[in-house]
Amino acid sequence: MVFEYATNYSSGSTLYFVSFNAAGQAILTDGLSAEDWGTGDRNASDYAATMAEIGDSGHYVANSNVVSGNMVVQRICLYLQAGDDPADSDKPLAQGERRVTEYMQWAVIVTDRS
Repeated sequence: MVFEYATNYSSGSTLYFVSFNAAGQAILTDGLSAEDWGTGDRNASDYAATMAEIGDSGHYVANSNVVSGNMVVQRICLYLQAGDDPADSDKPLAQGERRVTEYMQWAVIVTDRS
């Protein structure tokens, strides 16, 4: 299986990402709709897509939660989950952009581990 997103981080961590459209709206976990963060009292858990660690390797992978064809530009932000569930207060670790064209897709992720 090919994973669209991958990162390395301390083994045993809980990582997730949130996708955003070009207007900066968060994509709901259904991958079908976007909204301003917090609409309808929603929070990070309504937008979070969990990354899975491969064994105890510290290598985390995930597929996009955006339904194909819904957008050409997708911004993503990677978060370190601090508690039992994703929270608005979780620390962002990296951000990037994914562009999809008729011929290819590519992603750029800039990591900040400070």
